[in-house]
Amino acid sequence: MKGSTSHFHRFLCQSIGTAGKIFFSLNPKTQSLNASTSFCLLIYNFLKVSFSYTVTAMEAVNMKKKDPKIVVAVDETDESMYALSWCLANLISQTSTSNLVLLYVKPSPPVYSSLDAARYMFSTDVIVALEKYGSDMVNTVMRRAEAICRKSTTKINVERIVGSGDAKDEICNIVGKIKADTLVMGCHDYGFFKRAILGSVSDHCAKHVKCPVVIVKHPKQI
Repeated sequence: MKGSTSHFHRFLCQSIGTAGKIFFSLNPKTQSLNASTSFCLLIYNFLKVSFSYTVTAMEAVNMKKKDPKIVVAVDETDESMYALSWCLANLISQTSTSNLVLLYVKPSPPVYSSLDAARYMFSTDVIVALEKYGSDMVNTVMRRAEAICRKSTTKINVERIVGSGDAKDEICNIVGKIKADTLVMGCHDYGFFKRAILGSVSDHCAKHVKCPVVIVKHPKQI
């Protein structure tokens, strides 16, 4: 129905435009506009603007229909997994496909200067073991998160993204880069002193990312 209406608008605009050209071709330099010509031009301009607004409205509707992209920051804690479950139950659309991004940020490997004595405390085997442990942790967390997603009855496209570095900055950077629509995070009960020293990742992200941020509390924290 909307498509046929748009075609009708276009047809009328073309028809009235042709009529206007005929009127002007009579003698546009010497003849003043008569009532018929003025009315014709008025209808032409009205339909032209109306058609423009119709196209703009349809484009806006199409933008709203695009599948949303939701990022859930996950880690090895129960709080982040509960936030994922809450997201699937409350934020994922039941009628359309949603794009869900599981984001995990692993700490950067320690960097030592040539004068740092601690650099010589770790052999190559130890460093390799630490890197393997980090990779195993990523896979464990992602498999656990994907298992939760498979239990969902809604249709979702799940994507993995693994970052490296400071969690606060990396989450903000990745969320901005992929243009996420929503960021979901678990609330970690670190306590006053740890929060004061290290800062809250969720608080930092809530202040610096441009999309809405949902911070989910675990029931045991309520």
